[in-house]
Amino acid sequence: MEVPDSWEDAVVHDLPVWRREADEEENDGDDTSNKETALEAKYTGSGLNLPMLIVNFTHLTGGMATKDMEEGEMEDLRFQYIDDLENDILAESEELFKTGMCFHTTEDRCGRDLAMLQSDDPDSVFEVALYPSVINDIDIETIWEVISRPSEFQSLTVLKSFLEETGRDIFWKYEMCLELERLAAKEQNKKRRRDVRKEAESSSSERATIDPRTKGLSVLDSVISMIFSRYPKYKRINEKDHFQNLAEKHVLIKKLWLREFGRLPFRRPGDDEDDGSEDEDDIEAQENGDRLAVRMPSIFKGVSPTS
Repeated sequence: MEVPDSWEDAVVHDLPVWRREADEEENDGDDTSNKETALEAKYTGSGLNLPMLIVNFTHLTGGMATKDMEEGEMEDLRFQYIDDLENDILAESEELFKTGMCFHTTEDRCGRDLAMLQSDDPDSVFEVALYPSVINDIDIETIWEVISRPSEFQSLTVLKSFLEETGRDIFWKYEMCLELERLAAKEQNKKRRRDVRKEAESSSSERATIDPRTKGLSVLDSVISMIFSRYPKYKRINEKDHFQNLAEKHVLIKKLWLREFGRLPFRRPGDDEDDGSEDEDDIEAQENGDRLAVRMPSIFKGVSPTS
């Protein structure tokens, strides 16, 4: 797979399959300009275009919510179940995400996503749940801005477009985005130091830009796996195609990362073999991985990449 020349190309090309199909069905004009417009709307919209949840309400109510239910009875169920969900949004949404019965959306696309889900599962009733204005003492606007803003790094912008959609609670996404940005910034600094050393060692301008330290399971591989293991799968998409698409995106994100930083971040120097020497880059790589593990136990401790 060729690595796109710009992050815009990467994100337009790699919008989630069901989102991309919806965009194409909605727009009848020039394909390229429509995708660019959809991409721009994804990051701008009106204001911050705050996040929301779409819940399979039939599943949440144990089958009580049905399409032929009287509106008054449905309203009583909404008051009981949606109110409980919104009062403990992180824990409740996490459980629903695990079962594939909760989906991320935003204000501007909520109606379209509801229609897509209803078409995908016509026997179920779907309802919208709202996030509280503050989660863990942080405004929802701040949380969402961290998740939804494009990164200065191409690879992270693409990765975040998938992280935004994955079936994990919103505070997990917020913390993950912060740590990924810190990790990328450190990798950028280390790459600059390596480039300076290489330039001093050789006058050749055609040196390889990708460090050989690319074998084994890196921190990036673990993060991608955690995101994709909870990535929503829709009935309209063949299972084989779903996983093949994710595997290709995994490769793409790694290629973009390698192009930017020259190497993958590893947890321990022992996983990050080079020429036998352990320089300050290796030590920082260890500290980077350890700090991620210590700071974010819900992500890097007790949670396997496929959980």
